[in-house]
Amino acid sequence: MTGSQQQLRQGDVVAKKYEIDALVGEGPIGTTYTARNLSSGKKVALKVIHGPSVGMAVAQGVVQRIQAARADALVPVLDSGEHAGQLFVVSEVFEGETLRRMLDSYAGERKSFSLQEACQIVVRVLEAVEAAHAAGLVHRQIKPANVLVQSR
Repeated sequence: MTGSQQQLRQGDVVAKKYEIDALVGEGPIGTTYTARNLSSGKKVALKVIHGPSVGMAVAQGVVQRIQAARADALVPVLDSGEHAGQLFVVSEVFEGETLRRMLDSYAGERKSFSLQEACQIVVRVLEAVEAAHAAGLVHRQIKPANVLVQSR
């Protein structure tokens, strides 16, 4: 994290609502953690937006646009707020794996996606991008490591 931003630790409580479990990862917009909703006990994903790095007004606009983006191909936003001067967004925990892990696994097994599998993934990514763009968001980091895939 940059500047005045402190990394949260296991057991830290955000906005008196969410207890941090573990660090998931960090990107250009924010740092993502798994957390537990203190009132429901439900596991959630909590992203702390890097306010100072993008500017608080820009960060607030991003949060509003994320909440406005609605599509089956996007993980739903459950809550947002401010903690220690940083904005955060809470979403459902996605049960699946990244496309990067799938590609690596397939390569290790010398397998490839069927045409149907590949088309399904591409269509879902395009649906998510379309919904994000309709909400005024540009992802800027679309890559296999950021595409979450759930097999049914």
